[in-house]
Amino acid sequence: MSAYGRRWKEVNLVVFTIYVDDSGTSPDQKLAVASALIIPAIKIPRIDQLWERLREKHGFRYLHAAELASPRRKEQYAGWSDDKVDQVLARARQIIKSNSTAGYAFVVNKEMFDSTTPAEWKVKGGQNHYTWALRTLLQFLIHWSVERNLAHPFEWVFDNAVGRDRDEIEMLMAQFDSLQPGAFEGHYSFRCKANVPCLQGADILAWSTYSQGCETLFGTPASPFATACLLDWRGRQKDDWLMVRTYNEDALRQAVKDDESDLEATRVRNEWYQKWTAGLQSRRASRPKREKCPC
Repeated sequence: MSAYGRRWKEVNLVVFTIYVDDSGTSPDQKLAVASALIIPAIKIPRIDQLWERLREKHGFRYLHAAELASPRRKEQYAGWSDDKVDQVLARARQIIKSNSTAGYAFVVNKEMFDSTTPAEWKVKGGQNHYTWALRTLLQFLIHWSVERNLAHPFEWVFDNAVGRDRDEIEMLMAQFDSLQPGAFEGHYSFRCKANVPCLQGADILAWSTYSQGCETLFGTPASPFATACLLDWRGRQKDDWLMVRTYNEDALRQAVKDDESDLEATRVRNEWYQKWTAGLQSRRASRPKREKCPC
């Protein structure tokens, strides 16, 4: 109410935290995925409580989908049967879906993206394919909030990132903040997913989407665990809790054409990027220490 004054009745004042994770960031992987869980802040303690019960019951420190689904499980998952993996993932999905508002994922076909977009885009917009998945995911989430007349800003939580990966996420958030001042800068953090159950949930969503995407786009059989996750989250009646999207090649080519013809937008983008790169070293120096990661 302090932010909106007499206009508080015009907006939805529920505070949301958006947990973001990735899959397919290795150079040899064909897809890059950015996933997001939209969770009302009031629900986070409940998720943490239920997750702790699940952790104690099954004796794991944290959930990591790719390690769980591996046929050669080791370390904390050594000796786990497929039935146990099914049981744990089913309960984890239930905890997340019943206490969150929506799940989103955006997929980038790396080869198609590289063959369609100019090199200049990556210079100014991000070298990582994940950055482009995240960029479009953020646009979807902004649209989601506008449709529902939701109050801003949200809080954003990303899985720990270092080096260029961190640089590009911070650059992206700064770019969005330049369009909506105060909505992004100062409203995001980087956490270790082993310490944050909601990030573990976002990891399961990202990995499931990656596995299913490889089957859809390249014919590589999806993990049955991934298929079960997505079917469960979509719901038997095809509810709208989960939204998964990717680039359409024709639409992407048109976007490139439109962008290259907009000389004023190119000038503004170049000026912004020059200012960003000039301040990058001081930004790195002012970052808080990376959270200790037990995973």
